[in-house]
Amino acid sequence: RSKDKAVQSTGGSKILVSTIPMDFYAGQNPVIKFRTVEKTVGNYVAPVKVKPPVPKAAGMAENAVGLLSNRKFLIFGSVGLFAIFLGGTGIYYWWLSGRGQIASKPPVTKVTPSVVPPSVVAVPTSTAPAETAVSMPPTTTTTTTLASLSGGLIEFPSILLGDSADMDRDGLTDVEEELFGTDPGKPDTDGDSYNDGTEIFYLYSPTDFAPARLIATPYVKEFLNPVYKYKLYYPSSWAVGNVDPDYRDMLFSTLSGENIEVRVFDRKPEEAFEDWFTANATGEKLGSLSDFTTVFGGSGKMRSDKLVYYFSDKEHFYVIVYHVTNSTEVNYRAVIGMMARSFRNSSESNAVLPNLEMVIPTSTVVTSSVR
Repeated sequence: RSKDKAVQSTGGSKILVSTIPMDFYAGQNPVIKFRTVEKTVGNYVAPVKVKPPVPKAAGMAENAVGLLSNRKFLIFGSVGLFAIFLGGTGIYYWWLSGRGQIASKPPVTKVTPSVVPPSVVAVPTSTAPAETAVSMPPTTTTTTTLASLSGGLIEFPSILLGDSADMDRDGLTDVEEELFGTDPGKPDTDGDSYNDGTEIFYLYSPTDFAPARLIATPYVKEFLNPVYKYKLYYPSSWAVGNVDPDYRDMLFSTLSGENIEVRVFDRKPEEAFEDWFTANATGEKLGSLSDFTTVFGGSGKMRSDKLVYYFSDKEHFYVIVYHVTNSTEVNYRAVIGMMARSFRNSSESNAVLPNLEMVIPTSTVVTSSVR
C-alpha cells in the first residue's frame, strides 16, 4: 500500500510524495496475510411481493364486479328486490284506500228513470176498487237512455238465478215479507188458512182475512200507462219512471237497484208471436215458454223461471222482465208474478177482478234457494 509523505524541497516548499511500504524495498518478499471472515448462509427465502394499496373507490368497484358475477347473489338479490316492490306497492294502495282516494270495486252504473211524482199515481187505498186506476199524464219528464233499454234489444236475466232467503217457506222471500207487511216467521200471517205467497198470487191480501183484496192494502198500487193504456199492480214503495218520452218503456224500481221493466213493441199486421219472438228475444228459447193466465182472464207466455212474461193484443207485444243488479239472487220473484197476474192490455182494462177460489198448484210457489 502506498503512503503519502510530505518532503521539504530545496526551495522551502513541501511536496507530497507517494511511497511504498518498507517491506517491499531491497527485494524483500513480505508475507501477505488475509483475514478470515465468517459468513453464515441460511435457506433462501424468496422476497414477498407486497401488493400496493388499492384506493377505496377502486376496491369497491372490484367487489361489485365480483358480486355481480356470483349467480347465487343475483338470484337472491332479484327475489329480494321483487318482494320489496310488491310490499311497497301494497302499502301504497292500502294508504290510498285508507284516504278514500281509490275504491275496492268500480261503482255499478244504474238506470235512474224519471220518477213520477207520488201525487200523480196515488190511489186512495180506503175506497179505490180494483178496476179504478189513476193515469200518468205525459207531462214534463227527463228521459234517461240506456243501451239495453229504450228501443234496444231486451236484456234478459240469467236462467240460473235463485231466490234469496225464505225463512217460513211460504213463497215470499224475507225481503218480500217486509214489502207486503207480512210476518217472515209465519207462513200464514192473517191466519185464514192460506199461506202468504198463495194470497199474493191470487191478488188477495195476506194481512187481512180472505177475501180482502190486495189492491185495498197500503202495500200495492195500480198503474195505468197513459199512452198504451195497460194496467198492472206494483208495490207502492217502489219508484215508477219512464225510460223514453212516450211511455213505451217503464221501470218499476227498488231502492236496492233491482227493477222490473215493462216494454211495448209495435206489432205488424198478422205478425205471429213466434216470428216476433225470434226477431226480438235474442238468446231466448221458444221451448222454454209455457202458457200463462192472468187473474183477469188474459193469456200470455211465461219463461220457466217466472222472471219473463209476454202478452199481446192486435197492435202490440208486451214484455215484463226482471233485472237484478250484480247479485245471483232474486229478491222479488213473487212481485213480478203479481205484476204479470194483474196485467191487462187496453182491451182488458175494464175487466173486474173476479172472486177466485185459491188453489195451491206446485208451479205457483217458489221455495228453492241457490247459495
